[in-house]
Amino acid sequence: MTAVSFLCTVKNGGDLFMETLKSIRNQTFRDFELVVVDDGSTDRTNERIRKFANENRFPVTLVTTKGVGRGRALNLGVEHCKGTYIMIVDDDDPIHPEKARIQHEAGRSNPEYTVLCTRAFTLLNEDEPEWREISETGEDPLDVTDRVYIKNPVIHSSVMIRKEALEAEGAYDETRKSQFDTELWLRLVTNGHRIGQIPYALTAKRAHRNQAFERKKRLAFLTRTTALQLKYLKKAGVPPYYYVFPAAKFAYGLLPRAVRVQLRKSREQV
Repeated sequence: MTAVSFLCTVKNGGDLFMETLKSIRNQTFRDFELVVVDDGSTDRTNERIRKFANENRFPVTLVTTKGVGRGRALNLGVEHCKGTYIMIVDDDDPIHPEKARIQHEAGRSNPEYTVLCTRAFTLLNEDEPEWREISETGEDPLDVTDRVYIKNPVIHSSVMIRKEALEAEGAYDETRKSQFDTELWLRLVTNGHRIGQIPYALTAKRAHRNQAFERKKRLAFLTRTTALQLKYLKKAGVPPYYYVFPAAKFAYGLLPRAVRVQLRKSREQV
């Protein structure tokens, strides 16, 4: 059985997606496969994925749809993954060359965690990441399970999740239109699963104006996110003070994009 399955969903990915694929190809850990779901691209994305697959020796599975939506595309990818662990990588987020090795080692050493995420840093527009060399990787993951209810610390592109547990919990909620990852973390934690964070920045979270959060109505997005968080806070029966955090997150999301990006980068430097 393959140790790790990288899973990407994409639609009209362009050059940024190809940079993400190259970062997967450059992994030092080699016991992996790549599953790509092309969800109805109308550009050259499908052709470029096939060319990439032919140029590399690791297994690449391409699933092509006519446009089934993000939730179904993610679950189609999960169904095709053969790895013990699944690493989700969003189509515009490059990853550290040591990401698979470090997370796989941590997963084997810490079986109590269903999900292991990493730290991430913000990458603006088409900038290229400058990865730090990592020589020591012995630190234990930080348990961030309860933080999911307060301010989600899990970047989708940073996660490694045990496939067996993901399938047992029904994988992604296909009835949703957005916040597929946030809903999954909240559901997993509410059902007793634990999430650990590896203290290394192994993912670059790219921020650009073409992202769904920026190009669509931000108020509607924030309203749906807050409603989702309140739903799971109620299910979990958490202390009353937890309900302050969704309001704070809503207010933060209303700040101008430039301010949010600067605040995020300032936190990453601490």
